Amino acid sequence: MSGERCMISPRYFVFRDITLRGFWLSQWFKKASAEQRRAVFAEIGGLIAEGKLSARVQATYSLDHIKEAVAAAASNARDGKIVIEPNGPPRAAI
Repeated sequence: MSGERCMISPRYFVFRDITLRGFWLSQWFKKASAEQRRAVFAEIGGLIAEGKLSARVQATYSLDHIKEAVAAAASNARDGKIVIEPNGPPRAAI
């Protein structure tokens, strides 16, 4: 997703029987049934609740600061998610 070329030697594919396959979430959503989507979201929700899955948050913004949030989200220099908090003041990441 960085835009850089994938650099894997062909020998790994041949001698280690490795297969490379892309995955595009929006395409999966188009093909998956409602039950499959529910099952995936249930699993992800469980992992989040157990503290096994999280995302780095760079900053949180209120709706009053939506322009700043969009600018931060578009920045190539960020190292975490930009969160919009409908009822809260802007604050730095935890």
